[in-house]
Amino acid sequence: MLWILFTGNIWLLVILYIFLADVYKQASSFVSRTPNIISTPAVFFAFCSGLLLTHMYSGMFVDISIAAAFLGLGAGVMFGSLYHRDAAMIGAASGFMSGIMAPMLGEISGRSPLILVVSHLIFFMFLLYFRFYDQK
Repeated sequence: MLWILFTGNIWLLVILYIFLADVYKQASSFVSRTPNIISTPAVFFAFCSGLLLTHMYSGMFVDISIAAAFLGLGAGVMFGSLYHRDAAMIGAASGFMSGIMAPMLGEISGRSPLILVVSHLIFFMFLLYFRFYDQK
């Protein structure tokens, strides 16, 4: 069941990337919104991935932290590369830090299903916001 959520997260991230790549020229004119567009999907993807991996593999804390950090780093570089190199560094740093912290929160909460569901709902709401946000 948790693998379905994990693959769903990856597919939603790829779909959002394809959408943002199509509206790149329009979205790049809003300089104040660029860091939000870059770091928000990376942070939430790393956070949800870290919580999911914590629930799936409960005894492997260090390995989960490294995996979630690199998943967040990859998502940050992916979204940041739409704009420029500095934006890719911002996305990579925010995704990496969120990936490091997510397994800690998962272990502290006792691997609660409530925090897993709430974090995924927030992640999906933000992705839908970025998808249907009118950028005129």
